Amino acid sequence: MIPHSNTFGNTACHGQTSTLVWDETLEEGRFSSHLQKMPHKTSSPLNLSSPGKESLAVNSHNENVSLDKRSRNEPLTTPDMTDPVQQSQERVVGEIAFQLDRRILSYVFSGQTRLYGFTVFNIPDKIIQVSTNLVSGKVDHGFRAHMTHRYFDLMEKLRKLGYSMTLHPHFAEFIVNSYGILKQRPEAYSTEDRSYSDPEILRKLVIDMVPSNLLKDILRLFSCLCYMAKQDGKPLFIW
Repeated sequence: MIPHSNTFGNTACHGQTSTLVWDETLEEGRFSSHLQKMPHKTSSPLNLSSPGKESLAVNSHNENVSLDKRSRNEPLTTPDMTDPVQQSQERVVGEIAFQLDRRILSYVFSGQTRLYGFTVFNIPDKIIQVSTNLVSGKVDHGFRAHMTHRYFDLMEKLRKLGYSMTLHPHFAEFIVNSYGILKQRPEAYSTEDRSYSDPEILRKLVIDMVPSNLLKDILRLFSCLCYMAKQDGKPLFIW
C-alpha cells in the first residue's frame, strides 16, 4: 500500500477555517437517481456507471472535459437571456467543478505540459500511458510509482473533505456539462477578477444559484478547490 503524506485539518481558504458543514454524501444509487432527474443540456446521455475506461461525453462529438477544451453548454437553469450577470453567475458554478478537475490533474501529472484527453476518470490509465515509452514500450517504474503516490495521496486528503472517487468525478462533469464554464478570463484587477479570488463571495454565489438537492455536493467540490488553492498558493481560478 502506498504511504500517505502528513495529515491536515479542516479545509481553509486564506487561512480561515471553513464554516461549511455537510451531512454525509448521498448513497450512490440515490445520488445517481438525483442527477438523472435533473435537466441535462448536452446532446449526450448522462452515464453514471462507475469510473473506468469509458468517461462521460461532453457533447455529440464525444469530447472529454480536459484542460485544453472548455465546454460551452447552456446552464442547468433557464436564466434571463437578457441578463449577462446571471448568465455569468451560472457559469461560475461550472467553473468551480472545472477548476477542481484541472487542479487534480495538474497535481498528479505535474510537469505534463499538455493534458488534452486527460480526465479525473481516466487518471489510472493515463498514469500507465505517460510512464510507458511509446516507441520501445519500456516502463519507467519510478515515474509511475511517483504519479501513483501523488494520486492516492491527494485522493486520501480530498476524501477527508467528503470527496468520493466513485461519485464526485461524475458529478463534477455533470455540473460542467449542465452549467458550462466562463467563456473568458476577467480583466486583471477588475471587480470580477477579485470576486473569483474571494472564497466567501463564491460560496454565497453557489448557495444562491444552485438547487438544494445539488448544493451539498457542489459545496464539497468547492471545499476541495479551496484546500488545493491553499496548498499550492495559487488563486482559486487558474487561467
